[in-house]
Amino acid sequence: MMRNAKYGLSYTTDGNGARENGGGYIEGETEQRDIPWEQPGKSVTAHDGINYEFIKWSDGTTERTRTDTPGVFGSDNRGFYDPFPGERIKRIRAIYKYKKVPKATFKFTVDSKGTLTQEGGPADSPGPLTQEVEPNKNLSTKRVTANTKDQSQYEFTGWRGSGGGTPEISGNSIVIKNVTGAGTYAYRAEFKEKDKIYKITYKIKTSGAENATGGNIKLDGGEEKERIEQDVRAGHNAKTVTAIAKTGYVFDYWERSGVNVGNSSSLTVTNVKSAQTYFAHFRKEDEEIVKYTLTYKVGPNGVFKGSGNADQEQEVAKGGTGRRVVVRGVSDLEKQEFFKFDKWEVDKPANVTPNTSVTPDGIEASRTDSEVKGSTVITALFVNACGDETCDSWEDSRICPEDCDAACGDGYCSPDENAETCGKDCPPECGDELCTHNENARRCPEDCAAICGDNLCTHDESPETCPEDCPPNCGDDVCTDDENRENCPEDCPQECGDGYCTDEEDDENCPEDCKDSEGEESDGSVPSTGLFDETENIVIMGVALLVLGMGWTWIATLPGKVYATMSNIVSRISSSISTSRTTAKKKSIVRERESRRRRLEKRVK
Repeated sequence: MMRNAKYGLSYTTDGNGARENGGGYIEGETEQRDIPWEQPGKSVTAHDGINYEFIKWSDGTTERTRTDTPGVFGSDNRGFYDPFPGERIKRIRAIYKYKKVPKATFKFTVDSKGTLTQEGGPADSPGPLTQEVEPNKNLSTKRVTANTKDQSQYEFTGWRGSGGGTPEISGNSIVIKNVTGAGTYAYRAEFKEKDKIYKITYKIKTSGAENATGGNIKLDGGEEKERIEQDVRAGHNAKTVTAIAKTGYVFDYWERSGVNVGNSSSLTVTNVKSAQTYFAHFRKEDEEIVKYTLTYKVGPNGVFKGSGNADQEQEVAKGGTGRRVVVRGVSDLEKQEFFKFDKWEVDKPANVTPNTSVTPDGIEASRTDSEVKGSTVITALFVNACGDETCDSWEDSRICPEDCDAACGDGYCSPDENAETCGKDCPPECGDELCTHNENARRCPEDCAAICGDNLCTHDESPETCPEDCPPNCGDDVCTDDENRENCPEDCPQECGDGYCTDEEDDENCPEDCKDSEGEESDGSVPSTGLFDETENIVIMGVALLVLGMGWTWIATLPGKVYATMSNIVSRISSSISTSRTTAKKKSIVRERESRRRRLEKRVK
C-alpha cells in the first residue's frame, strides 16, 4: 500500500456520450488529481442527452451522482495503475444507450403572392414545404427561400412564425438552427403589394387655348415652368403647386377633365388614386368676360340633392365650366312609390359639353357642364322604378312584385309562401292552419289534429279510446279494467250497481249488487262477492284438511277396503271444493263486467 501516494479519478462517457451529437454528458470535474488516501474526491453527475439516456457506470453503479474515495475501491486497489511513479488513477466511464426521440416537423408556407424554393429542391413551389428533423442541438433545417411572383407588383415583408429552434433569417431565406424539441412548427412567408406610383401633370391654358402665354406653374421650392409633373404614391398627397400669371394676365381657375376644381391659384391634390392632369386657366386683364346662364331643373318625382326641387342657376364664363349638380328620385314608403333617374333633357345640347354619372341603383345622378358656349336649360327626368323590368338592389317582391320574384330568404313572406314552404320568411303561428315546426296537438290543437299513437294524450283521447297515448292512471277519472273500488276508489267510487255488495248494502236497498248472477237473493251467510266466495272456499278447505289429519291414524288401521272407500270420499270432497272455487270466480268476473257496463252507460247518458 502506498498510503502516502496521491490518487486520481477520471470520468468519461462512452462513444454514445458525445454531447455535440445529442449524447449524454458529465457534470462536474471529470479529471481529478492529488486526492489523498481515504479522502473523497469531488462529486460528478451523469446527465441524459437529447438522443441518449444514462444506463450505468462502468463499475456497475447505477446512481447518476457519485463521489469516489481512494481506498474504498478495495484493499488491493484493483483498477489503479501508475502512469508515473507515485500516482495512481481510477478511470470510470458513463454508459449510455440510444433513445428514440420524436421528430420535429417544420411546415413552410407562403401567401398567394409568392413561391418557395428549398435547398436541394423543390424550386418555385406554391407550398407548403414540410421538413422532419430529429431534435439535436447541432441539427438544422434545410434553407427555404421565398420568391415573389411579380417583382413589379409585390415585395417581401418577412417570415412569420416561431418555435422548434433558432430561426436564422437572411433576406428572403430562413433556416432553423439548433432544433431542440419535437412538435410541429409553422413558418409563413408574406408579401404585400408595392405602393403604386401615379403621375400628376400640370399644364397651362390661356383664354381657353392650351398654351403658356398667360403664366407659369411653380412647385413649392422649385422654379416656374410651363409644365410640371409629380410622381405620387397611391393614397398620398401631391406637393402644392401655384399658378403665377404673367404681366397683363390674371389667373382664372384650375380645371380637371372639363370641371372647375378651384379658383385659388394654389392647388394641392390629396389622396391620389390615379394619374391626373390639371390645367391652370389664365386670361387677359382687359379681356371682356362673357358669361352664360346654365339653368338646372328637376322633373316630377325628383329633387336636387340637399336643396329641394327649386331651379338652380349658374353663371359661367364663356368656355368655362359650371359646378357639379346632383339630383335624385323621391321615395314614398307609405304609398310604396319609388322613382329613379331616367335621363337629362337639354334644350340646346350644342352649348355645353356634359360630364355625367349615375349611381348603380339608378336613384342618383350627377352632371357637370364645361366649354359653355351659350345659356342652356337642363332638366332631370325620373321614372317609376317599379315596372321597368329591373329588380334593383333596394327592391323586393313586396315593394315591386312586377320586377322582383319572391325568393325564400328575402325577408318577406309573399302570398305564395307559408311556414311550411319557407320558414325563414314566414314564421309559424298557431292558427295558420299548418301544423309545422314545433307545433303539435298539445301546443296548437287548432292546427294539429290528435292522432292515436303520436305520444300525446290530447283532445278526445282517453285510456279507453287510446291507451297508447293515454296510459291508465289512478286519479284520471276513468275506471279501467285494471281498476276497481278497492285499488282505486278515486276512479271507481262505491255506488249501488257497481257489482259489490258492501256492508251498507243489502237485497232491499241495492238488489242489483246483493243478488247472484241468476237473480236469486243472497242467503246472507257469506256475501256473494269474489272476495267472500274465496274466503268460504278457504274455510271449507281448512276444515276438510283438519278432519283428514285427525282421522289419519284411524284410517290407516282400517282394512284395505275401508281405506279405499275413505280415500274416494276425500277425493270427492277435494273435487267439490275446486269446482266451488271455480264457479265463485266466474260469478265474480260476470258481476265485475256488468258493473263496468252500467257505469259506462251512465257516463254516455
